[in-house]
Amino acid sequence: MNCQEIFKGKVKIKSKRKVLKALRFDFDFTNYNLEEVMMCNFEGLKLCKEEKCELSQSHRQIIKNYQRLNQDYLEKFAKQLTKMVNELKHEEICIEAHDAGTFICLAAIFSGKLNLEKNITFELDSAPINLFDKNLVHSPNAVKAVNINLHDSSKSWLRRFSTLKRAPSFLKPIYSSSEEHLIAA
Repeated sequence: MNCQEIFKGKVKIKSKRKVLKALRFDFDFTNYNLEEVMMCNFEGLKLCKEEKCELSQSHRQIIKNYQRLNQDYLEKFAKQLTKMVNELKHEEICIEAHDAGTFICLAAIFSGKLNLEKNITFELDSAPINLFDKNLVHSPNAVKAVNINLHDSSKSWLRRFSTLKRAPSFLKPIYSSSEEHLIAA
């Protein structure tokens, strides 16, 4: 698992399986010192016993990087994504993202600035939504205006950490199409 690859990629904007636009992102990845990624620093996540056993130092590095994503940079990308979507003439839009790109999508959704007249579906792969920062939620009810499908690829680092895939209590419920149940804290 290349931890740095999780924090760079692109968010694809599609219409009927055709990519219309793509937003490239590349967040800084920091290798934190051992003291910063010790298990005691992750008690607030309330991981179950099995998850704690699976939580390697690489996983803790990934989690720490998610927790310290530059919010200004993230909101800048969310604003760009919102602008790109709102300017499209298409009525049905599918937005695909994975890993850190999912946070750009969530920030765009919870900005409350997406065009509500469009039918927008988000396909989010490997989204640790429990790590999403409360300060990025400006319009909590905005989630009702879009469709969100959460997935985990078979190669995802997140597969073994169901706690990280649950929405924190400050977010409105988000549904997972793959699991067909509510993902909420």
